[in-house]
Amino acid sequence: MHGLTFNGTVQSIDHQNHRLSLAPLKPGEPVVFLWGDSTKFWKHGEPIRPKSLEPTWPVPVHYHTSSGQLTAHHVYVQPPYPVLH
Repeated sequence: MHGLTFNGTVQSIDHQNHRLSLAPLKPGEPVVFLWGDSTKFWKHGEPIRPKSLEPTWPVPVHYHTSSGQLTAHHVYVQPPYPVLH
């Protein structure tokens, strides 16, 4: 089963309550995701800690909804420029 994907940019991170607020790519209200111990954060294919996230970074989030809450499974930091190998 595939979850849903939301593309946005990091607006704020609440580490105490495990809440990640993302601004949508189109103008609109920010969307808040919860994360848990099983949520994975990635940058350039490498696992990172949530504390490494920076505001304005573009991130697609794979998530599911449960009881009106959005829970992130995977957060992928997208480099804003092409990665040269």
